[in-house]
Amino acid sequence: MVGGRHSGGAAKGIGGTTTMTQGSGNASFRVHLESLTAFVAALDSQLDALGRPAGALAGLTQQPLPWGLFAEADSLGRQHEAAAAQMADLIQSVRDSIGFVRQVTRTVATQYQNYDEAVAGSYRSVNGG
Repeated sequence: MVGGRHSGGAAKGIGGTTTMTQGSGNASFRVHLESLTAFVAALDSQLDALGRPAGALAGLTQQPLPWGLFAEADSLGRQHEAAAAQMADLIQSVRDSIGFVRQVTRTVATQYQNYDEAVAGSYRSVNGG
């Protein structure tokens, strides 16, 4: 359906919204390009926000904390380092997932924007504009 390849239906672009109709018009959907762009911006903000705790966690694992000279200090230090490393891995997994969703959303928005512009261009050429 992207790039003008849709089966037996009509498509029209109006003000950043692409409407696709399939077959005899029984099934249709709209893609609001501004909403997709806003969603990408929100994902960018989330990625930025996740960078801060990741940096703080990296600091926790790079320098051992001075736990003191009591019997459980070594064990506590190892558990703390393991927990910080697990949290860093979890944050990186979340960042990777958000990055993937961001890239897919951006790709979909770009494809629909290109399609919308192509449809608008074909209307202009038919109308002599």
